[in-house]
Amino acid sequence: MGGQITPSQAAEIIGCSPQQVRTLIRGGKIKAKKIYLPYGGYVYTLTKEEAGRYASKEILYGFPRGSKRKKKRKTRKRVNGTPGATVSKVTKRGKP
Repeated sequence: MGGQITPSQAAEIIGCSPQQVRTLIRGGKIKAKKIYLPYGGYVYTLTKEEAGRYASKEILYGFPRGSKRKKKRKTRKRVNGTPGATVSKVTKRGKP
């Protein structure tokens, strides 16, 4: 049996963020131990085999592990090159 690792180390094995590993632990997708600290709070520990087991699973939905989702930028129409001014309809001068 392998040694105990932290969610940060498991995230490197799986290919996701440490926060996602903690979410998977709380959701029951990954088995881990919850160790309470003497000064308050707790930490999760799991085995390398458990992280490897989850990493070998085929994901059939969502974004692949390790991919960065590109954010779409909102574009606005510019009026005469003015950056802040936008219009919904373009009309000719003097005529509505």
